[in-house]
Amino acid sequence: MEKTACVLWSGGSAAELEQYKKAVDAFNEQSEDVEVTFVGVPGDNYNEKIMTQLKSKEAPDCFYSEEASYGELNKSDMLLDISKISG
Repeated sequence: MEKTACVLWSGGSAAELEQYKKAVDAFNEQSEDVEVTFVGVPGDNYNEKIMTQLKSKEAPDCFYSEEASYGELNKSDMLLDISKISG
């Protein structure tokens, strides 16, 4: 059976990104259904990069967002409410 592919972005320091990568690798090892590709985005412009990706419809499947971005993201109408997805 082919795994469902998912791209996950997160910003952070080099140490934080390494920890996220380890967590994704551990998830991928135990998951039979999903394969996550982690993309670490270093630097200070992470939120700007995410918003640019969303606006251009090139966003990752999942991404980490800081509280400072919640308002803009909620108003953007670019997020999917996954609570309504049954699976």
